[in-house]
Amino acid sequence: WRVWRVASPAFSTSFAQGVANLRTYWSHIYDLCQTSFSSAYLSSWATHYNAFVSEDLTQYMSYVDTRRAYALSKLNSAIPSVPFAITTPNGSAPVPTVTIAGNAWVDVAQMRLAGSSVPLAVGSPVEA
Repeated sequence: WRVWRVASPAFSTSFAQGVANLRTYWSHIYDLCQTSFSSAYLSSWATHYNAFVSEDLTQYMSYVDTRRAYALSKLNSAIPSVPFAITTPNGSAPVPTVTIAGNAWVDVAQMRLAGSSVPLAVGSPVEA
């Protein structure tokens, strides 16, 4: 599932052992692909930096898009997309903390109470 080479196989093996680590890893890959790792975003920067180098950096934009597509295909293979859903019963909880369960794909990075800008402390389940 590696998107690029890792210098140490021991690092990639130990990193991959945690569910939360994998979700965080793929969440970062998704975020990069949706924001800055695309020719749509990088083309203007490549054009700008052409003034400082002796080659046309825009020639690499198709490579960027190919790598982006590859990364997203690996993401979809590693963690199939699921719709966001809270699976615990609805109801109110007149206590300071409550445990809820549900499903979310890597595009959900934070959860907040309605009207709040402060993210809740959310954890991923630990698989045995």
